[in-house]
This record gives sequence, C-alpha cells and structure tokens, in this order.
Amino acid sequence: MCETDDLKFYHFMWEEIRDSIPYTSGYVKIKEVIMGMENAFQTYEKESLKMNQ
Repeated sequence: MCETDDLKFYHFMWEEIRDSIPYTSGYVKIKEVIMGMENAFQTYEKESLKMNQ
C-alpha cells in the first residue's frame, strides 16, 4: 500500500519502478494497481455539484 499527497510524485515513483532492473529484467511484475482518493465522493459533490453539507 502506498499513500501520497502528491500525484506527480506518485507518477514519478511508478516511472522509476518501470525503469528499474528487476522490472525490466522480468523479475518483478505489476499485476494490479488500484488508485483511490479519500472522501472523493464528498469532494465531487461539493465542487462539481455545488452541494454543501
């Protein structure tokens, strides 16, 4: 599990993993990446739908 406040940093981390020797040599496989955002539905409702709690 990985947690970050900086999506750019998160993206750079994955780029470094993809360029690493274990990954490019086939020793490591990335099978599944699931990304989520804490309380995303609340942010969506507040910012996109202009709903206030």
